[in-house]
Amino acid sequence: LTLRERGKVIGRAEVMADDGTALRQAMLQVMKQAAPPREIEGVGPMPRTIDLQFAGPLIPLAGDSFAAASAFVSPGREGVAARVGDRLGAAFPAVMLVTDSSAARGLRIACARAGAPPMNLAQLREQVDVRIYRFDVVHLAQPSAARAPMFLHRGGRLIEETSVNTRSIRAFAHDAAAHLLASRWPGDEPFGLMGPYRAARDEHAPFIEAPYAQALGALALARYARTAGVDATHAALALRSAWEVLADVAVAQPPELDPMGDVAALGLWLAALAEVRAQELPMGIAAHEIEAFEAQARTACIDAVAGAEAVDRDAMITRALVAYGLARAGETELAQAEVDRLFETTPPGQLVSLMPWLGWAALACADGEAKMKSAAALEVLRDVVWQHQVLATDAGEERDLIGGIVFTRGRSANGGLPTWHSVKPLALLATMLGDARFTDEVRFVEDLPRVARGMRFLMQLAAGEAEGHMYPRPARATGGVRRALWDQTVTIDATALALLAACEVLESVKKLRPE
Repeated sequence: LTLRERGKVIGRAEVMADDGTALRQAMLQVMKQAAPPREIEGVGPMPRTIDLQFAGPLIPLAGDSFAAASAFVSPGREGVAARVGDRLGAAFPAVMLVTDSSAARGLRIACARAGAPPMNLAQLREQVDVRIYRFDVVHLAQPSAARAPMFLHRGGRLIEETSVNTRSIRAFAHDAAAHLLASRWPGDEPFGLMGPYRAARDEHAPFIEAPYAQALGALALARYARTAGVDATHAALALRSAWEVLADVAVAQPPELDPMGDVAALGLWLAALAEVRAQELPMGIAAHEIEAFEAQARTACIDAVAGAEAVDRDAMITRALVAYGLARAGETELAQAEVDRLFETTPPGQLVSLMPWLGWAALACADGEAKMKSAAALEVLRDVVWQHQVLATDAGEERDLIGGIVFTRGRSANGGLPTWHSVKPLALLATMLGDARFTDEVRFVEDLPRVARGMRFLMQLAAGEAEGHMYPRPARATGGVRRALWDQTVTIDATALALLAACEVLESVKKLRPE
């Protein structure tokens, strides 16, 4: 049981009992911790949130280490418990969600609360006869006394597949763009966008975002500005902000990172610049101020693709980003050569890691052409991605995972579950959905539900009203995309790429379904 005032915890109790007294015990503990409601003149009592979880049956966990045992725990949805003799300790998912605690750490906490000494699990099993468990929960939260309680799943509300349509996708894009706009540095310094937002703590860490994410945020805002159906006022604000973020990146000053040391960021910066230049220049924007930086960025990207072979996965991703930037910047010949090289040298199993950048680079190089050299490879890639999308039959009770894309098999420390990385291939497939070279009428009918399912997962990742019950400032997190369903960190790169995917879906549907 957790009681919050304006998002700040003022009382919390975790009680495990099977005699019907657990809730009463928890209430008494919380009431002792919490002060009487404060009142502000003209406003009334400060709003308080009640967060309640009921533990289900205890299910034994196997494994000789905390890490091995935690692999069977659904993060953010299940709690963990430990029993030593007659003492029972637990760690509930509601607490682990807001403290960034892994299931392995939760098991250590549960063992300590049960009176076990600080040992590894194998020693505890031998010396103390500790027994460890996992348990599902029924989760309710009441945002205020005037609101009805909400039943939650992994700390949020389940987004149903049937709720995904062009209207809801457009609303999702609006909220994501609004979050990016709210992430602008509030001071006078040219710092662009703030760093990852830890919503449960109401803090940015680090305060300033890296050049790569800054450029990606600018690209997403500029793309949003020209998306059909976007309000003219919102579009103008998004376009202006994209210009300003690009200008801020070009003027690096401590404690910012130097963008010239990150060629991947330079590739994205060039792509974002091409996107904003394709639209009308807002009043008061002096484009010539960033021309010198553009020349340096272009030179650095050209040098990066001059002959050197990609030697590892990260280097290949960088080169795909550079190829995309050069293609958007008009260096089509160089970009096409790099695209061809990457398609030829990248092992098939790693090709998806270069998306959407390599696919978008190939599309940009072949803009207006009837055929593409890499078309066959992209079609195979599309089929592979859809084979790894989580369906209702795969998700079981974890329905909030539906639509995610995951390539690893089995679970290990939260591995094998879809995260924000699902958006990377999905963004490209959203573009291909509206490209007649890849998608005819029959394929459109087949792929549209798959794309919609993927958008459902991105919407699930976005922080909204339900998730806000955990946050000190719910409005600040709203629209931002979290790293994972069990991670309350909202990032610029996840939000920006999800916004790009939404814009591509809306554009593709408009192309093939103008009505």
